Amino acid sequence: MDDTVGDLDAAAAVPVLDVRDLVKDYPGQRALDGAAFEVRQGEIHGLLGENGAGKSTLIKCVGGVVRPTSGEIRVVGQEVTLRSAKDAHALGISIIHQQSNLVGSLSIADNLAVGDSSSLLVHPRAERRRVREMLDEVGLDLDPRVLVASLRPHESAMVAVAKALHSHAKLVILDEPTTALSAEETDILFGQIRSLASRGTAFVYVSHRLGEVFRLVDRVTVLRSGRRIGTWDAPAENQPAILDAIVGDKVPQRAEQSNGPDRGRPLIEVRNLAVEPCADVAFVAHEREVVGLAGLTGSGAEEVASVLSGAVRPASGAVLVRGEEVRLGLPRRAIRAGIATIPKDRHREALLPGFSIRENISLASSGRFLTDPVSRTVRPDRERRAVTEAMQSLRVKATGPQQSVSTLSGGNQQKVVIARWLLEDFAGYVFIDPCAGVDIGAKAEIYNIIRARARAGAAVVFTSSEPEEYQRVCDRVLVFHQGRMVAELVGPEIEENAIVRSSLEPPAQHTLNQKEAVS
Repeated sequence: MDDTVGDLDAAAAVPVLDVRDLVKDYPGQRALDGAAFEVRQGEIHGLLGENGAGKSTLIKCVGGVVRPTSGEIRVVGQEVTLRSAKDAHALGISIIHQQSNLVGSLSIADNLAVGDSSSLLVHPRAERRRVREMLDEVGLDLDPRVLVASLRPHESAMVAVAKALHSHAKLVILDEPTTALSAEETDILFGQIRSLASRGTAFVYVSHRLGEVFRLVDRVTVLRSGRRIGTWDAPAENQPAILDAIVGDKVPQRAEQSNGPDRGRPLIEVRNLAVEPCADVAFVAHEREVVGLAGLTGSGAEEVASVLSGAVRPASGAVLVRGEEVRLGLPRRAIRAGIATIPKDRHREALLPGFSIRENISLASSGRFLTDPVSRTVRPDRERRAVTEAMQSLRVKATGPQQSVSTLSGGNQQKVVIARWLLEDFAGYVFIDPCAGVDIGAKAEIYNIIRARARAGAAVVFTSSEPEEYQRVCDRVLVFHQGRMVAELVGPEIEENAIVRSSLEPPAQHTLNQKEAVS
């Protein structure tokens, strides 16, 4: 046998990353409790667990951001001490967060050159050629002179990967990389990740979107309460065991259900709606009711919600608000019809960065504060009073209405977006993954805001990328699979386990009886 081949095989057998018995203590809390995790060369490894399971802390330890209390971290067989992110970077570990570190106002070439002193010694023409080669390596056909701000989300993600590979990354950790991506963009990103993994780059993929994980990864490790519960090969074939490992035996917190006598008249009716990938969707949302639309990415749940928001035009079908058919297809038409939307990506779709809280909240209700509709003169005292009351009602933590919205935490920014639509009374509200990128405390407050809006008489349609959220908010949940509604869960039936199982493995009655959904 060739000794060189044997050496290569031995090197490939050594894990790129090997975490052993890792412990991280904070005052009054143990975030990691003997966690273990191993990533092999050229594999895509999913890291799963609920909020608070220890995923973020583990990533921070591996990335040199946080020092573990005890335990070992080995990189390609060598035990290492990571005192900073620079140490991790030097060892070939790169972390790409959902909000990447790329600078939107700089070109692709400039972003790839940041932190690379060797680029200063290269002729500009040669540097452009080198950048093109870096982009080719990750499957991007882009002009290096293009501004990063103009890129599509999956292109921006892959530029960040190219930057990591250029720094000789052996291991790339992707933290919720598809949050702002469409189904098509996600497929493109996955193809590029698989191609790079086939050439030896190791990936850790962190996501709450289980359907994506099962489609992409080679192995899965589940953390719970700071410990490794298990690692599975062929995760697509072990979905029930993985789901049980994630959820455990916890008793879920539930919303106070209003489905039944307290539920009022129909406010939003969807009839025979066709929007890719759905062909024939029908359901009703009533007064004082929160209806969840659940399913894997691309299942149709979020696409139907986007129709109600006016962001997507359906191919056919009808939407009725308060019994009257309305023509949607544009957000302003949805607003005029009586439907307000809290979108998925507040930064791209809702916030006015650099403007005050007051300006962000009053944006959609400026007509209320006019003294002269011709000159568009605003009564500032009335506006300030309404904004202040909204901030107090939603417990927005800020110095006052004039504070820049850009300085707020993610949870408080999301409350500002919600407050914008609470200054007026709408028949229906569409919340599209409203707690994405929000801390646990702010999530609980947003759940209460949604329930309060329903109790006040509105119909609420809710979607989330985290299945556990439905049981905290919804009266009913309609589960989608490949463009069809396959299950309706009511009251105590709304459990994370049931939602995920129906999303992955629909019940024998593959299409939900439409009369059940509209009743």
